[in-house]
Amino acid sequence: MTLGIDHTILAVRDLEGAMALYRRLGFQVLCGGEHPQFGTHNALVPLADGFYLELMAVKDRELAEESPVTRLVVAALERANRLALYALGSDDLEGDVAAIRARGLAIGDPIAGERLRPDGVRVAWRTAHPDDPRLPFLIEDETPREVRIPVPTEGLGRSLRVAHVRISSHDADKLCERLSKLLGIRPVEGQFSLGRGGICVVSGEEYRLDRLAFVTDDLEALAEEWGSRGIPFHRDTSAGEEVLMLAPEEATGACIVVLSGG
Repeated sequence: MTLGIDHTILAVRDLEGAMALYRRLGFQVLCGGEHPQFGTHNALVPLADGFYLELMAVKDRELAEESPVTRLVVAALERANRLALYALGSDDLEGDVAAIRARGLAIGDPIAGERLRPDGVRVAWRTAHPDDPRLPFLIEDETPREVRIPVPTEGLGRSLRVAHVRISSHDADKLCERLSKLLGIRPVEGQFSLGRGGICVVSGEEYRLDRLAFVTDDLEALAEEWGSRGIPFHRDTSAGEEVLMLAPEEATGACIVVLSGG
């Protein structure tokens, strides 16, 4: 079964620079490693609930354009909004693929992936990709999950969880229908609630993964932390609740908001 939002991929041009920026924001940032078969390398920003933000940079563009995931990373590098795509966790990839096909949605067979951590440890997983590139892919660990993404031991990630990814689309209703076939559940006013986080679909001029939302039990403590670090952010109450918002230029091309869960 699908377990919720596994991770979101943010395309970056300079991996070291992006790592430094997220550390300045107060996050623990882990060196990920190399994807030799995809022509990319990455770093990971883990949160308390097991979600992580993946910072991915391209080392071999020609090789990266051959994979359905890294092809979208290459494309995202040409946009101001560099949130490229997102993944759902699975603990039964074969079963999920069969169920998705039974609901009438085209999805590819599971394929193997791996990377080498800087310490030489091999991390392995399998993924399955819907034919529609607007939909998230599924990922199941082959090696223990803590090998792929350890829990944060320091920094803001210890007090943050993923709330949702927000998707805008000119055909929001049709996208919701396709997500329903993928997930096996119906949305409530454009919102899909999952085991970890959720997916929010809104109307927009074009398809894009336009916002990543975290949740914290102490919004004021986070505001004080960012204020003490000199991080530019603003408070927004336009949706009826207070949120903290980071401008994309402060987060390497990602629109990040933090909601109050307290």
